[in-house]
Amino acid sequence: LQRTADGILVGYSKSPAQQYDLVVGAAGLADKTLELFKGICPSYFPPETTRTYISEFLMKPADIQTSFGDSMHVFLLDLPQITFGALIPKENYVTLVLLGKDINQDVVQSFLGSEEVKSCFPADFPIERTMPCKCYPFINVRQADHAYGDRVVLIGDSASSKLYKNGIGAAFTTGKAAASTAIFEGIGEAHFEKYYAPICRDLDRDNTVGKFIFWVTRVIQRSPILKRGVLDLVGKEQANQNSAFRMSSALWDTFTGSAGYRNILRRFLHPGLLTGLTTSILRSNTPSINRLNHEEQKTRQTL
Repeated sequence: LQRTADGILVGYSKSPAQQYDLVVGAAGLADKTLELFKGICPSYFPPETTRTYISEFLMKPADIQTSFGDSMHVFLLDLPQITFGALIPKENYVTLVLLGKDINQDVVQSFLGSEEVKSCFPADFPIERTMPCKCYPFINVRQADHAYGDRVVLIGDSASSKLYKNGIGAAFTTGKAAASTAIFEGIGEAHFEKYYAPICRDLDRDNTVGKFIFWVTRVIQRSPILKRGVLDLVGKEQANQNSAFRMSSALWDTFTGSAGYRNILRRFLHPGLLTGLTTSILRSNTPSINRLNHEEQKTRQTL
């Protein structure tokens, strides 16, 4: 990449450089490519990243249905470096996703070795030997600075993304904003500053709320009392078809990226959810009530 007086030259080893009016960086988090953009956009500072983990377990569809059903299983285990983990059943694979800070092999093994995770699989399933596909991809955890210049704009993970979630959605949002700016306003740095940068800043503000939400989840991870309360409330909601499903839907959107973090926080702060959670915390941590619940469960199993 090389800037000229009236455009930008783009070339590679097998082709002579050609000049373009506008260059869009949709390079994800590829370090070498982002360094090229810094050469023509000196104010650009790439995103902060961290390493995550994804793998797949090959299983028979019948075993997946028996062990996992149709549900995504989310784990809030009190393990170092893990914000949360998820096991997601598909047709003949179960996908494992671990998000947190600098996930490595030791962290993965501690997660797979936990009783909560092992109990989801058939007793004779060799977890460590059935991962034909696994990787440690980087994700954007802090937005880039000044991801634009004259005739240059970066989009998606190269600029701003959604914390831990929905990179495709964030790429669409930033790509649409960049395209609208270039087509309807102009391709100068001032145009991108006025019409494109606000979209990135809005994503970044939402991520700030997301960081607070995941800080709260880490507090819950470390507290058996709070975890019992959350589980009790979700169980009550799932058992009642007429429930508002406030906690269930808020947790679902938190761990799937199906809604913005500001929207999720407003729902977590709903008086009905807070009242229900307080009741569930007291209920699930009161020994006499726990005994009654256990006896009731035994009675139902007998019946």
